[in-house]
Amino acid sequence: MEFNVYNNPPILKNHVLLAEASDSTGSYIGKLERGEINVQIKTLEKIAEALNTNVFAFFDFNPYEELKSQPWIWECIHILSQQSETEQNKAYRILKELFTESELLKDNSDDSKGKR
Repeated sequence: MEFNVYNNPPILKNHVLLAEASDSTGSYIGKLERGEINVQIKTLEKIAEALNTNVFAFFDFNPYEELKSQPWIWECIHILSQQSETEQNKAYRILKELFTESELLKDNSDDSKGKR
């Protein structure tokens, strides 16, 4: 009996199609999904490309969680996201000047304390 991919259940069909698109095999993809084998970064990149995504999509990784855990930073991001790019740039320059000046004043203060 001849094996026909399209007569198999959808999950197997998807494994085979993904395997073809990522230069792999259906059984290899299945083993990866079940955690039975480790994957090389190159292979992971090929699979991500075949799925039109990036490798970060495979991990439980949310880059915003760390920012959300810092209320002041998250609030600043929220405010900035509602502004035009020109206004965002203006706010960046103000913050940079404020904190750069603040650091210089702190350094000068520390220097004067050390000279006493």
